[in-house]
Amino acid sequence: MPLVTCPDCGNQVSDRAPACPKCGGPIVAPARPLQAGDVLLAADALEPTTESYIEEAAASRVSVARQIAGGIVLVLIIGGLGLFHVVRTESGATFVPKEHFTYSMTFTSVPEVLERWNNRSLGDALRGDKLLEHLVRELEQREYITRRMQKESELRNERNVSRQVTETIDAIFDDYAVNAVRANKHFSGGILTVSGTVTQISAFIVAIKVDSVQQGRICTVWCTVREGNDAVQNLELNQRVTVTGTVMDGTYVNLLGPELLISLDHWSLGRPLN
Repeated sequence: MPLVTCPDCGNQVSDRAPACPKCGGPIVAPARPLQAGDVLLAADALEPTTESYIEEAAASRVSVARQIAGGIVLVLIIGGLGLFHVVRTESGATFVPKEHFTYSMTFTSVPEVLERWNNRSLGDALRGDKLLEHLVRELEQREYITRRMQKESELRNERNVSRQVTETIDAIFDDYAVNAVRANKHFSGGILTVSGTVTQISAFIVAIKVDSVQQGRICTVWCTVREGNDAVQNLELNQRVTVTGTVMDGTYVNLLGPELLISLDHWSLGRPLN
C-alpha cells in the first residue's frame, strides 16, 4: 500500500489512514491524476441555478396557457356549430342563427334547403319541422331564396297546366284506399280544386274537410301555408271555402274512421262559399 509523509511529524503513514498514529495529525491523500475516460462535471450541471428554475417554470406556464386557450377555442367552435347554420349561397356563405341548439343542418346550401322544403312528405308537413321552417323564413328575409322559390313555383305550374285533376274526391279516395303509392304517382303534381269547411288553422297548415258523397267518409285536404299568404289571414274555423292547389302527396288513414289526407302546395283560395 502506498505510504505518505505526515505533514506534521514527517512519519511515514499509509495513504488510507485518517490520522498519523504518531502525532495524531490528519492525513490528506494526494489527488489522483486525471486519466483517459474521466468526465468533468460543471458545478452548474450538478446543481441547477435559480435562473434555470425560473426559465423552466415560465416555459411550463406558457405551455399550460396554450393548452387552456386551445381548449376554449375548441369549445367555442363546437358550441357555435350547434347555434348557427352555415349556408352556402351563390355569393359565398351566410350564418343563420338556429331555431334551437342542435347539430342538424349545420352545413347546408340554398338548393339543399329548397329541396328539403319542396319535397316534404305529408307527415313532415303535419308534424312540422321548426328548424327547417325557421331557416326558410330567415333565408327569405335575406332574399336568398325568394326568386328561386318563385321560379320553382312558376316551373311547377307550367308543368301542371295540362294536369288538372278531374276525378271527384270520392274517386281519389278510392284510389288511395286501394294503393296509396300508385295514387301518389298519378295525382302528385296535379292541380286539384275542392270545396269544404275549414277545420284547422295554424301558422303553416290549414285543414279543410272536403265534401264527400259517400256517407261516413272524412276527406281532409291539408294546405301548406307560406309566410305572407294573405288568403289565410281572413280564414275562420267552420268557414266554407273552395281551394285550388298543387297536390304534393296523399295518405289513407283508417284509425278513427276512413280519412284521406291530401297535401296541397302553392294553393290559392277561391271565392268563399255561402
